[in-house]
Amino acid sequence: MSSRTTPYDIERIAKYPDALQIYRIHASKFFQVRLFVERKYVRRSTKCVDRRDAIEFAKRFYDEIRIAQRLDFSVHADTFAACASHLIKHQASLVNRDERDARINIEDEKKLNKDILPYFQTRNVADITTIDIEDYIADLTAKRKLSPSTLSKHLVVIRKVLNEARKRNFIKTVPPFPTIRRKDNPRAYFNDQEYATLRRTSLVMTIMCFFLNIEIENMLYRRFVVSLSSCLSMPTSNMTNSTNLEPSTRCAIQR
Repeated sequence: MSSRTTPYDIERIAKYPDALQIYRIHASKFFQVRLFVERKYVRRSTKCVDRRDAIEFAKRFYDEIRIAQRLDFSVHADTFAACASHLIKHQASLVNRDERDARINIEDEKKLNKDILPYFQTRNVADITTIDIEDYIADLTAKRKLSPSTLSKHLVVIRKVLNEARKRNFIKTVPPFPTIRRKDNPRAYFNDQEYATLRRTSLVMTIMCFFLNIEIENMLYRRFVVSLSSCLSMPTSNMTNSTNLEPSTRCAIQR
């Protein structure tokens, strides 16, 4: 007598290895999926009652298992994720020697973990081309509206990882990187009416400044006369009247 967990209706997934299968068991209404890897079966419930949904789940399940395998850095040292790990460790050692600001490493890790690694992590660094990097920027821009400055910082981190790969002889050269152009923000210009207003305002301000300067000069002169009269023990009224003297006489008093 078969167990309630004995598989039946076993089906292989087209265009995938025979080791990937969906099947049914009496103990559940859902399709199950299993993959024979590393000499054992890895099983999971698809949580799907529809066969087509179960097949799509099985494909995603297969990809997850393969990604986990490729992230074994000791075996797959030429992946982007492995080189990124080496980069972070190297930068951390620079921080420990006070040769690098710790904030740089923190910011690089944030960009790697949030955006860059999910996109590139299992890729072989030798397979990454300029087109791949351009596609990454396009994908990132489609998800979030980032400034050209931020996008450039993402490219800097990717370049660092590929330089780390080159240092370890996984690639001979770093591919050319796309250029992120900053958006032009030209200054606003005046129309004819605004320019006329500016000229009128400028003229009025010039005239006001002219008379203000005259008033300041007169005020300073009156203070000078009062001060001079005090020094010479002359009545202030007499010195004040000297404002009516000829210019040459007034200059002599100032001297």
